[in-house]
Amino acid sequence: TMNSRRCRGAFLMSALLLLSSCAGNLPVVTTENSGGLTTAEEREEDLISSEGTIHSAPEEDNLLFFSSEEGADRFRTLYGAFTVDNGAIRTAKAENGDYSVLLFGTEDIGDFVAECDFMNHRGGGGIILRADGEKAGSGNSDAFCGYFAYIGKAGTLGAFGCSTKDGKWGGNFYVSSAPVTEPGTSLHLRVLALGNYLVYTVTDKESGEVVFRYEYKIGDSKNDSLSALSGKVGLRLYNDGGIGSVENFVVRKLNFATDTFSLSQGQEFFADAVFEGTERISVLGYEGIGYSLCIDEDSDCVFLVRENGRKCSYFGRCALKIEKGKKYPVGISLSDEVCSFYFGNTVYPVFQVFFREENATVSASFPFDTRLKTAASAPEKTYTNPVADGADPEIWYEDGVYYLYTHVQVTVKVQTSSDLVSWSKGEVCYQPDPATSIKDFMSPNVFKSGDLYYLLIASRTYTLSDYRIRYATASSPKGPFIMASEKSYVNDVTEIGGAPFLDEDGRIYLTTVRFGGGNHIYLQEIRAENGVITPLTEAQKIIDPTEYYEIDDYGKISEGGVLIRHGGYYYLLYASGHYRGHYGEACAVSRNLFGPYEKVDYNEVLSFTGSTDGVGDCVFLSSPDGSELFVMYHRHKQIGNEGRERSICIDRVVFLPDEDGGPDVLRIVGPTVTPQAAPSAP
Repeated sequence: TMNSRRCRGAFLMSALLLLSSCAGNLPVVTTENSGGLTTAEEREEDLISSEGTIHSAPEEDNLLFFSSEEGADRFRTLYGAFTVDNGAIRTAKAENGDYSVLLFGTEDIGDFVAECDFMNHRGGGGIILRADGEKAGSGNSDAFCGYFAYIGKAGTLGAFGCSTKDGKWGGNFYVSSAPVTEPGTSLHLRVLALGNYLVYTVTDKESGEVVFRYEYKIGDSKNDSLSALSGKVGLRLYNDGGIGSVENFVVRKLNFATDTFSLSQGQEFFADAVFEGTERISVLGYEGIGYSLCIDEDSDCVFLVRENGRKCSYFGRCALKIEKGKKYPVGISLSDEVCSFYFGNTVYPVFQVFFREENATVSASFPFDTRLKTAASAPEKTYTNPVADGADPEIWYEDGVYYLYTHVQVTVKVQTSSDLVSWSKGEVCYQPDPATSIKDFMSPNVFKSGDLYYLLIASRTYTLSDYRIRYATASSPKGPFIMASEKSYVNDVTEIGGAPFLDEDGRIYLTTVRFGGGNHIYLQEIRAENGVITPLTEAQKIIDPTEYYEIDDYGKISEGGVLIRHGGYYYLLYASGHYRGHYGEACAVSRNLFGPYEKVDYNEVLSFTGSTDGVGDCVFLSSPDGSELFVMYHRHKQIGNEGRERSICIDRVVFLPDEDGGPDVLRIVGPTVTPQAAPSAP
């Protein structure tokens, strides 16, 4: 989980991948663990210039504020009382309210890192972000208007919220479900502010363990009434009478280098660089419009932000292991009007975006030595997402044909393809018999047992409003699927989902989703014989929604679990969050099929971007020749439509070895919207 340092790293394909039956009887994926990672030195045959250019970061100090005695007069107290003693900020005992608020008195500072040591606090408090100090709040003459990353309820719960436009308290967006620490524990609070994106982490001072994390894109919550992106920063602390203190309060601006060079279409560069803290490298075109890659060692993430003059906004994130003081390859390629950003290896880009200008200006906040090279041109045969329309995709493969199942209102349609890119027109393969009284359903899943194909659908009827996972059978993957009766369900309990998994011993398992304080993923063994599905074990819960990426305004949601076996481990991919929100895919790993499953530290493995939203509900599949692994998932057809219409995409899955000796970690190279190499064919 986020509270551990296990199951971490980035990913590379290796060994034999045994695919789950939710991908059908797919071609076996075989790959060689040859590494495949090429260094900058190995690419020197493509050099345009072997001279190299040294670029160095500016020497100017990006430190804006440090809470020393000298810096105390740069605070402006909004209400309450503070004292500064040898750099330690303390609050008085509550007399005219429970909290004191102050702001760091400076102009708007753009993007920044704000952090402090939260020492021995028994009460709540934390960092104020993107604040405006000119708003009058209830009971206060000058309250803050902004966001609040804090520790609450006697200093034990992690939380994030904001004020209203008039400076009153607007409520929390997220509060940890359990205490993240003991009362009086010393913590380190840190916030990275990238335009409209905020990353909040809390670390135990003694152990160095991350005990709380939350990421927020401004405007996502229904309770968010703010829109201005002020740069002001401050503190809001519980008036505990000076028992605890805030120390080492630091605000640092994110700077760019002044040294730059030009990169043209058809060129690329790779370099090794060391990252400590937060660094940026930008690719800007005409009038400063372009993108910046932000490498944040403290949050183990790389972010892509869209630059538009002096403003920037979130575009994407990729969670990766980043060790302080270690060299990592970083690179940028401009080719065929696509800009590719690389970090950690030179094979799989972390982001790809359209960049149609002939020349770009590259600058970075870190020193690097680089050489320009000829960029690889686009592959001869490509595909571009989306590849089809629909929701809740399911794939079955047999005799060189892929069968894609989607639900359309109260029918299931099937499309066919031989290359995963070009699909036939959909044909109805199942529609309910009116005698069954089924009124709606979702999530079709298909597997084969014996001579029959089984279609699983989460459905409900006019006589039973709760969902059951019902099944129908057919003698062909194209259907028609026939349901014996409306009581043809796997379990007589409320549940949805129903993704099958065939283990290497031929036994069949089924993941389902059940409810109660959120959506939880369960697993059980089943038998399918002569058109009848029989549960062989009780369903066991294997995933609870506990992490910030699983919780949004719609509830606590983990669902749609699909399994694959690789390198002696079971990998569970599951949809995190609600389909009407950003959605996403998270990953958990276990040595045993029934768990316990450990959520990887670098989640989500598929996240929304500035051009692709609602990415989730995936299935595994392999390329026609069996050498590549993919996931198929759906996304919102347009950003902001809350999933009312959805499209279907495919992207590659790779496994890279874990440097700490743990299981290989699965990485999805996406979501992509730029042309990609077509799935490999015989």
